[in-house]
Amino acid sequence: MISDKLYRLRVNDRRVDADFLVMTMGSSIGRYQVVAAISGASGLANNISQASVKEFVLPLPPLGTQRTIADFLDAETARIDALIAAKENLLAILAEQRRALVTHAVTRGLDPSVPMRDSGVPWLGEIPAHWEVTRLKLVATVQSGLALGKKYGSEELTEYPYLRVANVQDGYLDLSAVKTVEVSERDAIGCRLQAGDVLMNEGGDADKLGRGAIWTGEIDPCLHQNHVFAVRPQRVSSGWLNLWTSGDGAKAYFESRSKQSTNLASISAANLKELPIPAPPVEEQASLIQHVNSELEKLGRTESATYTTISLLRERREAVIAAAVTGQLEPEAS
Repeated sequence: MISDKLYRLRVNDRRVDADFLVMTMGSSIGRYQVVAAISGASGLANNISQASVKEFVLPLPPLGTQRTIADFLDAETARIDALIAAKENLLAILAEQRRALVTHAVTRGLDPSVPMRDSGVPWLGEIPAHWEVTRLKLVATVQSGLALGKKYGSEELTEYPYLRVANVQDGYLDLSAVKTVEVSERDAIGCRLQAGDVLMNEGGDADKLGRGAIWTGEIDPCLHQNHVFAVRPQRVSSGWLNLWTSGDGAKAYFESRSKQSTNLASISAANLKELPIPAPPVEEQASLIQHVNSELEKLGRTESATYTTISLLRERREAVIAAAVTGQLEPEAS
């Protein structure tokens, strides 16, 4: 049995090669007709009628040619898919290098010859002997954000832009869609962002827990929702705090202190304030930040080039299939 949301196509194997049909339907030719059928359908979204499917127009060379094309495409798409898989594996390696680079810098520094000492934090291990270990609450203030949906009655309100979890990504801000809210001036003052604030997500999906970026005043004035903390450093730099919280140690702490539910996690302001932070001297913080940013920039260029290559390979895959099933590319029979 099959779902009533699926259509089963039975081919006349004396006229149509099933593999050729699959390749053709999966090509831009087949997808174009699917999209056209969906656009013209009434009723449920993405619903295609059986009548529409029956009217699809497909190229149909002789059966032997179909089989030759299908065999060629099996081999060619497997080759391209292997190249894509290799590039995706490279992206995974680069991501691991990124994590390792940050984690090593914020826990070991750059000088391998410097004396080390026990940090006193079991999961942190040893740190350079001249570094301090402190807690977030001792080097920064944690500002909670605006709770949406408050009723103000006849109180005068002002419209402000505000940041949501969706705006705060891991290491950068996505300001392509910033919403606004009407609030009282009293409430706005308590959740207004300042340049240098380190924005950290309270939770959401597990991968969003604690992720953040530095606010540099891109929009002024701007508020933040209560699911985004604004951490205002006082005794460490914004760059150092942001670097530390993007490392594996801080992420592990967030996970260990978070409240877990199905596919979701959240951390309270109280637990966030207890986050242990290794604190090098201010000058060393600046050197480490500069070094890490320079190395991350190099990794970023490689990642960007790899994404471009993957995109080109996928385009090549599409083009080869379309050309083969329409007769623009004639593979020789093996």
